[in-house]
Amino acid sequence: MLGTRVDDRETIDQIVLRRQALASVEAAEAADLLDYVDRARTTGEEHGGQAQGRRRADAAVHELSLALRLPVPTVERQVARARRLRSQLPAVWQAWHDGHLATTTVEAIDRAARRLTRPESFGLLDDVAVDRVGTLTPGQAVRWLDRWVDRTEPDAAAERHKAAFADRSVTLRLAGDSMTRLTAVLSAADAAAIMRSLTGTAHQLPCR
Repeated sequence: MLGTRVDDRETIDQIVLRRQALASVEAAEAADLLDYVDRARTTGEEHGGQAQGRRRADAAVHELSLALRLPVPTVERQVARARRLRSQLPAVWQAWHDGHLATTTVEAIDRAARRLTRPESFGLLDDVAVDRVGTLTPGQAVRWLDRWVDRTEPDAAAERHKAAFADRSVTLRLAGDSMTRLTAVLSAADAAAIMRSLTGTAHQLPCR
């Protein structure tokens, strides 16, 4: 039994090491994408000014899209994310390269950073993000980051909520087998109240 436990522990350690290596590789790929596009932009600007630089950068994104078999918008998002992380969140950027942060966690941090409005807030996020969310699951990281952003910039959070509340919506999507998926985007308080009501009604239904 003892040998089995040791073997299991070693297997788990190997899985964790591979996951860290995967994150490091994905970070290196993001850096390469950014460098490739920036080199193309710089070359274009040297030969024809800013307009030529933008055209060269767009062409580089399309080349990467074809090479990686990814949609152009996906490549654009990856390049933009890498640029933000490298310039605004250097500690997060380095931790990703070191394999200390999973790519999904880095994406959650970037999502939180894009909601910040004050320059000093980026430094504050960079100071705490690695230690605070590095050990959390992706879902836990998103929730912690959402709370952090709201506490750090409460005025901006209130304005975002106001705009999001105005854009609330309900949509239908066919799910097959004569079923339809009903999706609603609404305030968290309303969603919780509806869920409590539905749960209470469900509990009162007779068992079949």
